[in-house]
Amino acid sequence: MELDSAPPRLRVGHPARPHIQGLRAIAVAVVVAGHLTGRPVGASLGVDVFFVISGYLITGQLLRERELSGHISLRGFYARRVRRIMPMAIVVLLCTLMASYLLLTPERAGSTLLHSTSALLFVENWRLVGIGQDALRMTDSYSPVQHYWSLSIEEQFYLIWPITLLGLIWPVGVLARKGTLPGDTSSIVAAPLWSRAVVVGCLAAAIVASFGWAAVQSAANPYAAYHSTLARVWQLGVGALLAVLGPRLAERIPARSAVLHIALMTLGVVIFTKGGPEVFPGRWWSVVPVCATAAILISGDGARGPAAWVLSSSPFQFLGKISYSLYLWNLPIGVLVFAMFGHSWATVGLSAALLMLLSVVSFHAIEDPIRRSNWLSGKLAATTERAGRLQRPNRVSWGIPVVATAVVLAFGFGWYARTLRTVEQATKLVAAAARPGQPTNRLVGEPMPDGSEFLSALEAAQGESLGRTDWPDLRGDESWPARSFAPPDANCTLGPSQSVVCEFAEPGATKAALLVGDSQALAWLPGIHAALATAGYRLRLRAQPGCSLPDVPVEEHLFQRTPNATCADFWRQVIQDTREAAPELIIATSNFQGFSLALRNRPGATVVDEWKRNVARALLQLGVYGARVVLLDSPPGGRPVADCRARFTRPGTCESAPTADYRQFVDADSAAAATASTAAGKVRHVSVTRWFCLEDRCPSFVGDVPTYTDPWHLSAPYARFLAPELRQQLVSR
Repeated sequence: MELDSAPPRLRVGHPARPHIQGLRAIAVAVVVAGHLTGRPVGASLGVDVFFVISGYLITGQLLRERELSGHISLRGFYARRVRRIMPMAIVVLLCTLMASYLLLTPERAGSTLLHSTSALLFVENWRLVGIGQDALRMTDSYSPVQHYWSLSIEEQFYLIWPITLLGLIWPVGVLARKGTLPGDTSSIVAAPLWSRAVVVGCLAAAIVASFGWAAVQSAANPYAAYHSTLARVWQLGVGALLAVLGPRLAERIPARSAVLHIALMTLGVVIFTKGGPEVFPGRWWSVVPVCATAAILISGDGARGPAAWVLSSSPFQFLGKISYSLYLWNLPIGVLVFAMFGHSWATVGLSAALLMLLSVVSFHAIEDPIRRSNWLSGKLAATTERAGRLQRPNRVSWGIPVVATAVVLAFGFGWYARTLRTVEQATKLVAAAARPGQPTNRLVGEPMPDGSEFLSALEAAQGESLGRTDWPDLRGDESWPARSFAPPDANCTLGPSQSVVCEFAEPGATKAALLVGDSQALAWLPGIHAALATAGYRLRLRAQPGCSLPDVPVEEHLFQRTPNATCADFWRQVIQDTREAAPELIIATSNFQGFSLALRNRPGATVVDEWKRNVARALLQLGVYGARVVLLDSPPGGRPVADCRARFTRPGTCESAPTADYRQFVDADSAAAATASTAAGKVRHVSVTRWFCLEDRCPSFVGDVPTYTDPWHLSAPYARFLAPELRQQLVSR
């Protein structure tokens, strides 16, 4: 693009543009609504809108600086990024850490510290990719600073892209000065045209490669694709490409088409991502809302009509202005408020009110003053003024002392929290010494009886747990709040398509048992292994996450509504194992979450009928070689202690109850087992509701044992705790 003889005096950054602020308002509103209410399902679209805007603004800023001054100052660019991003990011991290140590359990506060460290280093997305490969580690990944993954991707892009852009532009500029390029390139004024051509080609190649990788990853590992920088580069690249081609594209996009583009974005939120946000970046429909955002960015300066009026209205401008603070605060506030008071419309309203208050104060006290200051600029202000651009006021932000104060308070609070924990531990030791031999409940140090007496003792323990007003010291290994989906021990390996295969060859075992299913089979494994180890069985496990019993209509990886091809292969291997090993006992189980999601996406009796029919068929296939088949139900689901226990909460806040969907699930399993039993004669159904609930009240712990590791899977200690009853149900009948 040729320069006028007297270039306009432009700021280094973009001037305030109403349509961009309006887009930010839409994006942050969608994200906040998704975090606080779970609706819309496609709330992740807001993050994608931010990515396109970021690529567009940052690239436009760099190109304008190049055209106005003849160079790009990396020092100036990174100083502006630090002023814009770091102060608020650090303040929110520190405040969240302080609140976590004050309000949450030490285990969860420690997990928040690890996530905060990754967030501060802008690698939180890669931490989540590693955790996300383990589908059972839901509570570990559900952190109040988990949303920093998107900020991490943007900062990784900001780190690499300016240097890459310089590398692309510099050789072309050198050749243009020397007159070695064809055409009228004797003047540096013509060099930007050649520079843009090179940049466009490289950006187009990066967009195609990134989208292709996103498509591959979305099919193989949706969770990894969702958080991967490589799978998100194409969205940032689309914004960057707009900045390069913007003036020419704007001439071809009708100014009144903004309303159509907003409609396409809305369609993406409501429909295109209904299958789940985890698969969004690499699916064909993701192009529609991203391109709609791009079109609004290009046509927005001259847009007219109702859409332009809405985007430039005061509420949208206000939300867009504080969107960064809103985004940073929304998840910490939601997680902490819900942990303290549970999830309800009242707590959603409380969270929204706190969010607005903190965001407005943060914007005016920290974000905006530091962004407008000359902090880290040094002599840059004079240099940029001479280059013909307006610079921010040469003043020091009073928000900087606020950040410094927050850092000091964080270190002080760390000392306070450590002292508080020491005092708590000492108090417990003194209290225990004062009443030796008197445990806080009947299960501490007391083995549960076997046989018919187990259920009676369990009911008594459940009643005691439901009546408690304080939290016990929970028993069990440290893995119960965040059990890994990796092979549980040396007896297990990863099979094809990440299935888990375990072999437990007990000494003197004369009978064979096979445990098959999805992630719930892994959750039941510790208890079933303990139950069968003393009953003369060698146990083999075949489990694959997201793969329920054959042909049962659930979502792939529980995130989308298309068939999972790997499940068919997995179940062929299970049937082959059944034929070759000829086990006397087969235990089959499926996660209730699959049935619940199927009902949500396709309500009505059709889902229930399909479930009955297909589960009955699966049970017949498993028992065709003469094995005795037991269909073991999934737990009803509840609130795990790791999520809802806090320093000032009571156990009653973590109670749950069986849902209507779960009752349909149990009835459907019972009917399917009855149908298969009529045909085969060796199939029975084991309902487990009584093991988790007492008169429709389900505690989050029984005695000193946590019941759940996440809302869908029982904990390993509780599975082992249920071993006597599992032995009774699986072997003695």
